[in-house]
Amino acid sequence: MAKLIVGCGYLGSRVARLWREAGEQVCVLTRSAGKASKLASEGFSAVVLDTNDLRDAAANLFPSAGFSTVLYSVG
Repeated sequence: MAKLIVGCGYLGSRVARLWREAGEQVCVLTRSAGKASKLASEGFSAVVLDTNDLRDAAANLFPSAGFSTVLYSVG
């Protein structure tokens, strides 16, 4: 099952890389298009989203992921 990180600043980005290195599928939500582009270039499923409106967002953006873990790391 995949892992979802909401907010990929310092902490979220570090955890995302650690999980990926451990062989996990990692999806990320971030407010910054630049950050999403950088994370996508590193192999993450990255989506730009206003993290103030998360109702059903993860399920709609990653419908087949079936997240086992969610890290909410929004400052």
